[in-house]
Amino acid sequence: VPTIAGTGDAVAFDGSGSVHNDPFGEIVSYSWDFQDGSAVQTDPSPNVSHAFGALGTYNVLLTVADQNGITAAASCPVQIIAGNRPPLANAGGPYNFCVASSMVLNASASSDPEGGALSFAWDLTAPLNFSSVDGNTAVFDVTGALSSRAPGSYQIGLRVTDDRSLTHTVFPTINIWAADNPTYCNTAPVLTVSPNLTMMATSAAGAQVSYTATATDPQEGSLTPVCTPASNATFPIGTTVVSCTVTDAHGLTDSGEFSVTVVNNAPTFIPPANLITSATTAAGAAVSFTAAGSDVEDGTILAVCAPASGATFPIATTTVNCTVTDSGGLTATGSFTVTVNAIVTNTPPTFTPPANITTPATSASGATVSFTAVGHDAQDGAIAAVCVPPSGSTFAVATTTVNCTVTDSGGLTATGSFTVTVTPLALAPISVTGGSFFLHDGYQEKVQLSVAVSSEGMITGGNSVKYYYTRTRMNLASTQIQSVVVTGHTATLTGLATINGVAGYTFTLTITDGAPDVFGIVVRRADGSVYYSYSQAASGGDLIIH
Repeated sequence: VPTIAGTGDAVAFDGSGSVHNDPFGEIVSYSWDFQDGSAVQTDPSPNVSHAFGALGTYNVLLTVADQNGITAAASCPVQIIAGNRPPLANAGGPYNFCVASSMVLNASASSDPEGGALSFAWDLTAPLNFSSVDGNTAVFDVTGALSSRAPGSYQIGLRVTDDRSLTHTVFPTINIWAADNPTYCNTAPVLTVSPNLTMMATSAAGAQVSYTATATDPQEGSLTPVCTPASNATFPIGTTVVSCTVTDAHGLTDSGEFSVTVVNNAPTFIPPANLITSATTAAGAAVSFTAAGSDVEDGTILAVCAPASGATFPIATTTVNCTVTDSGGLTATGSFTVTVNAIVTNTPPTFTPPANITTPATSASGATVSFTAVGHDAQDGAIAAVCVPPSGSTFAVATTTVNCTVTDSGGLTATGSFTVTVTPLALAPISVTGGSFFLHDGYQEKVQLSVAVSSEGMITGGNSVKYYYTRTRMNLASTQIQSVVVTGHTATLTGLATINGVAGYTFTLTITDGAPDVFGIVVRRADGSVYYSYSQAASGGDLIIH
């Protein structure tokens, strides 16, 4: 529907986009109230036209009705204005082209007072009567048509037509200039350089830096500038000025520059872990350690520490302060402690194994069993035991001896053992029986089943599932029950089945033993696609899970 039209214009209205939310419903009539005093127009077709006699805005109302007389309505505004006015042609320009160069005409500034769609016709050849049209777009590339013309001035024609066939024609002049014309032809190229760049060094040599410098020339198009240093060169640490120049075929140039700054990385330093040792003399102990930092440019840098490695540390806790300095003078610091304990006589650790463990199997493989085994040492404190099998292992259904060893820092040991007993997996027997039905679109769906699972998890013989839907006469009969899973009051059964005696189907039946019972089924073809699926609360019967 157009939102704006002129007085007396036949305005087309289309209600075919109306839909009924009920899949069984049908729209049987379309009633149009044009809000201009005319009679309401009712028709079984969704398409009508109407002419408004007076200026103004009319909120046209459409009411649709279905076969049961239920209605729905929607409206849209239509503005009626004075009669159509011709468009305004604007050929663009002024046009001054160089001979054999790109030539494009642009009439995009043309307009229609009513905002209607415009069509375009360009005539490039006298007598400019549009008997043959050279172009029909607002933007018209005339390079191929005019590039062979000699320098000079040429008149062309542009006709613009609105959506009601009114036209406006203009006859602009284009100028084609010789290639050596200094005003319109040979102009200097334009260079665009990269903004200033800052990069972190990637090695002692600096960093490889990629950048982009581009140039365009009105006559020659894209040109390639020459830059020093070149893109992808390795720039040293510090600031380097990149100079770029571009030259066109006639010797005109443009130049520019930008800077690339490569920044030295500061070193990093992770101090050694705190050290604990025993005194070797009354003065303490000589302690050696390795402390080094890392630097992108310089690689590994030895730290300068105080006290230094190899010094004699007293019987006490001493803080060691370290500094790493790279070749650029940047530093990193860190510290750690050295604790020298008084001379003591080492005694062996003690170990009390955990109590024996008994747990039920969680699968046919047994059970995963975790435990904590820790010994104690007068010098080292708590020491984790090394056990075989280790904690977190899967223990088979049996009694397994776990042997553990605790070793202190002086190499003295203590051992012990305990047992892990995994008892067999026990299952409660399960049965799912009964029959039930519900109505689906007025047709009955019903299920009848008898399935049992033994305490060993085996599905016993004689099981059956039958499912029937009267509307489609779908008669499903199980040929094999593959699994039965019961969670609370809900059982899920899967298996193979025939449909009306034809094999090649699988099913998943889910039932809930409740008030009311709920059951549903998904039947799939051999390729996995769904053949049938539905679920609903039962209307009668009884399904029992016990």
